[in-house]
Amino acid sequence: MNFGKKMKVLLPCMVLAGSTSATEIDYTGLERVFGEPVTTSATGQPQRVSEAPVSMDIISTEDIRRSGAIDIPELLRRLVGVDVSRNFNGHADVNIRGYNQPLSNRLLVLINGRQVYMDNFGMTMWHSFPVQLAEVKQIEVVRGPNSSLFGFNAASGVVNIITFNPLFDDIDVVEARFGEQRHYEGSLTTTFKAGDKTAFRLSGGSLRFDGFSRDAASSLPEEDAATDKAAFNLDGVYKISDRSSLRLETGINDNDGDMTTPYYAPTKMESTTRHYRLLYSYDSPDFGNWTAEVYHNDLDFGFRTGGGLDSSNRLTVLKLRNLFMLGARHSFLVGTEYRENSLKGEFLGLPKGEFDMDIFSLNGTWVWKVHDNVSLTNAVRLDCWDTNQSGNSAVSDTFLSITPDDYERQEREYSFNSSLLFRPEPAVSYRLSVARGLHIPSLIELGQSSAFPAIEFYGNPRLDPESNLTIELGHQRSFPRTHINIEGTIFYQRLEDVIQPTVRTLGVFGGNGGAVSDLTFENVGESEAYGLELAADGMLLVEELKWFAGYSLIRITDDPDDLPDHFIDFENTQPRHKVSMGLSYTRGRWEVDTDVHVVSSTDYSGSVADVIDSRRNAHTDLYTIVNARLGYRLFEETFLSLDVYNLVDEHVERPELPITGVSGTTLAGGNKLERTILVTVHHRF
Repeated sequence: MNFGKKMKVLLPCMVLAGSTSATEIDYTGLERVFGEPVTTSATGQPQRVSEAPVSMDIISTEDIRRSGAIDIPELLRRLVGVDVSRNFNGHADVNIRGYNQPLSNRLLVLINGRQVYMDNFGMTMWHSFPVQLAEVKQIEVVRGPNSSLFGFNAASGVVNIITFNPLFDDIDVVEARFGEQRHYEGSLTTTFKAGDKTAFRLSGGSLRFDGFSRDAASSLPEEDAATDKAAFNLDGVYKISDRSSLRLETGINDNDGDMTTPYYAPTKMESTTRHYRLLYSYDSPDFGNWTAEVYHNDLDFGFRTGGGLDSSNRLTVLKLRNLFMLGARHSFLVGTEYRENSLKGEFLGLPKGEFDMDIFSLNGTWVWKVHDNVSLTNAVRLDCWDTNQSGNSAVSDTFLSITPDDYERQEREYSFNSSLLFRPEPAVSYRLSVARGLHIPSLIELGQSSAFPAIEFYGNPRLDPESNLTIELGHQRSFPRTHINIEGTIFYQRLEDVIQPTVRTLGVFGGNGGAVSDLTFENVGESEAYGLELAADGMLLVEELKWFAGYSLIRITDDPDDLPDHFIDFENTQPRHKVSMGLSYTRGRWEVDTDVHVVSSTDYSGSVADVIDSRRNAHTDLYTIVNARLGYRLFEETFLSLDVYNLVDEHVERPELPITGVSGTTLAGGNKLERTILVTVHHRF
């Protein structure tokens, strides 16, 4: 089998990149050739985004620069089906197709395929990333489960942040931003090349801004900064030969900021993240493309309000993958993965304990070009995992009566994706897909063990994984003459063994008879949703005026089990309607950009960390966000812009709720989000 010739049929992007390195993808060059972005987030294989067998969107480098956004959640708000809830100025929760909640943990977030989703709480801290927005080539967003390719916790979707490859892209940018809320930000990104075989990109930056005003009863201090961040990142590529390459990535990020716990309690969080990643690629003339990858994530974090909680999370991942073809119409991606994951922590000076989870996985993807305009994609994954705990493992008095043996556990779970794509003509496609995604409980949800006089806070090692079965039908169409693209998707999804935080108040006695408030996590029932996503973009009359518009509808029905303390209310807590639209206009040296988002009202209802009465209800009004940017090109490579966030409507995306704690009653949740005006200087050199 001559793999090199057959790869030209299926993977033209690797051939185009082959003039420099057959194993590295030149995203920028391929986008120019095809007239559209190229992605690997759909099947693990490089392909045009229009040929992807999943619902997905790509945010480009120019989209990022012209948005004026200070973080990725504000960019994701533009996309249909993506739910963003900003609790504070510097913290947001993001999920896809509903089911968003504090410390949302159903969305897998990656940088170049490396997990930045944190396994401790199963959360994403969006300001903890080591990369600068200026070094991001594109942000690939997959709507719907993709666990079979990326692994557990890609239960609702995937956000894969692709940075520029220093071997192909010479990125040199310095950026400064300042404005209201005492916002000060600066970053530098620069690329070094040593001949045709070696290249490095270095970046660093710092960011600080205050939160918006808080109620006097808030448990968070008024004077503290909402976000204080410093980051450094190194990305290097060495072309060993025409068939092999080595890529090294490492970085560090220090971040302090406001956030909301799963029990709706606001807290100050300090975190330090470090990562090391090594990726080796080899194109065999007879056995396809091989990649071997190892990466290590370090996370040290601590809560600075509500009693204090210090923990560390260590994750090491080993991956081996092989992409090959059989005949001209069948391509296969097979792989194996091993994850070693550990959590160490202490609470209020108690002895440190350790909880470990090891996962071994096998996965495979088959793409069959049934006909010139019909393709079938099937992917399956098996995850085998075991857990154990040592040290501070005994919770003195719990409602669930956890025993040490419960922490010793072995499980096997499967996930799959199957999609049929029909393209009767190049500008038209129809897609039918079904997928089962997994959300395996986080380390804290399974193994946390903490206690103080009034509250027991502990994980539940008996938790079952949460599964998401999704069926969707999608249609895309382009009109080249009018430069208009439209997309429509209808979907059904069903969540089983839904994992939610539960609270037993002081009035409920623990398993050993002690009167405490129990905070833990349990499988509380099932939930299903129906949804509609409509999106369009194009040019209006002239090429200088671009626009986008989107509408998403979701209707959720919850089915909690019969236990009185098990509670689900996504059907009222999640906004049913969201409208997003935007315009970008360029005239000479001037740039004008605006985006508008309308989110329908909600009736929050759920459990909070109140030791007296944990059930809360609150109404959040419909709100409108208007963002605007006025840019001017001072010189050929220098831009000056005025960026305005939330121009017209002060609003609350998560309600403030009274919570009774051991030290009295305080207000918890998010705060009112006000207008912010910033000035940005962006220079490429």
